[in-house]
Amino acid sequence: MSVESLDLADDLHVIVISGKLEVVELSALRARLERTAALPRSLRVLVILRDFAGWEHSAAWGEVDYLATQDQWLKRIAVVGEPDWREQAMLFMVRDLREVPIEYFPPAAIDTALRWLIEP
Repeated sequence: MSVESLDLADDLHVIVISGKLEVVELSALRARLERTAALPRSLRVLVILRDFAGWEHSAAWGEVDYLATQDQWLKRIAVVGEPDWREQAMLFMVRDLREVPIEYFPPAAIDTALRWLIEP
């Protein structure tokens, strides 16, 4: 599994996830985003699922209820991945229970995802 995280612009953060996502990696990513979010701005986040293989099996996933608490410093989240992962990714991100807009795009539509992400 690999999680890469980088700031592309002052308010644009890119996360590339490949392989199988592990709880420990998500926790480390969360800590990094919280440090970035401590700056006075709202973040737009682009998540790219590249050769994604899902999530590790772990009871610790029940502890990801903090996701919705991050909405206060998030402006939008765009997820780019294979269509087969759309439903599971949106459920994982508890999209329907969050205030931050979250959209899913297929890999061929990454330009559309970026345009949506940077809309005012």
